Amino acid sequence: MQIRAYSSLLATKLPKLPNKMGAGEGGTTMNIEQLASDLFEAGKTALNSGNAEGAIKFFCQSLSYASRPETHLLKEKAETLHAENVARKEMENRDPAVIAKREKALAAGKKAVRKFTKENKLPSAEMRLKPTKNKTGTHSCIGGIPMVPADFEWPIRQSGQRLHFLCQINLGELEKIAFSVEGLPAEGMLSFFYDLVDQPWGDGDEQDAWRVYLFPDLLQLVPAKDPESSNLNPASIRWKRKESYPDPMSDEAINSLSVEAQKAYQEFCFGDYGEDPCHRLMGYPKRVQSDVRYECEWASRKLTAKLLEEIGEQQLQSDSRDWRLLLQLDSDETLVMYWGDCGSLYFCIKEESLRRCDFSKVWLRLQSH
Repeated sequence: MQIRAYSSLLATKLPKLPNKMGAGEGGTTMNIEQLASDLFEAGKTALNSGNAEGAIKFFCQSLSYASRPETHLLKEKAETLHAENVARKEMENRDPAVIAKREKALAAGKKAVRKFTKENKLPSAEMRLKPTKNKTGTHSCIGGIPMVPADFEWPIRQSGQRLHFLCQINLGELEKIAFSVEGLPAEGMLSFFYDLVDQPWGDGDEQDAWRVYLFPDLLQLVPAKDPESSNLNPASIRWKRKESYPDPMSDEAINSLSVEAQKAYQEFCFGDYGEDPCHRLMGYPKRVQSDVRYECEWASRKLTAKLLEEIGEQQLQSDSRDWRLLLQLDSDETLVMYWGDCGSLYFCIKEESLRRCDFSKVWLRLQSH
């Protein structure tokens, strides 16, 4: 019997409860009395530390195995203490001094958030996708048949697996929404390919699983010959310029904002990070798991635990800030487009590579729920 669900409620360490208790002649059996006693002792420890809620749960568990008068008595004591704690908390919340202090902290948090967002915002081009029957053309689109140079060779992995066409971005369209980023060309076609069969995560030995190409002259492009048949379903892209901000769980936010300010920042970011799906060019990534930039730095350097120890965690975090989101594609039910378990696909590029328009150095990461 494991009680991990309750251990986090306790302020002090509790005795570890065994998974199996005792052994009978017929084989291994559970000693119910011993289990009830251990849960009872755990409840006493919680009660003595002032954790009434945790104590109640332990006593209830103990009573489910064995009904003892002392367990009932201490459970009632814990319930009384819990009711007193709730009442005291309610009184504190109505105290004018407490209210004033809380409002002051909240106002300071909002002020800090305004400063933080002003200093850290980045423009992004949000992509609104709509299924279409048009499979080719020089417009920005998801799936279909890509426009490529006449001598274009379809990308293939070392294993022989052909990559699949994800999307193409007509960079000239971004002028209509007054979107520009230093290093990102004002014209040309940016095309993305990926292995849709295996859907690699973007580990250090998987760099052949994606490609990003920049085709500068649209007039020289033609529909690809013999395109991979299992590309994504075609969808048109409508652009909208939108400011983006660091994820509420990013190092930037956690290291720069107080606890109250972090709460205010989470509310501020709800509109930007609370809506799915999130398809965007540039800006900050909407993360599913850990910091995508950190994952790119780790994977691209093929780091091991030993190498990380030599470099140092702090240095690796600092180096990871050089990565920028190039493209994020979310799972999208409308397009029947899924990455892992309803996750997201990220293409990232280092600042220096972006300034040189070197898209051969792009790194990919897949994050899944």
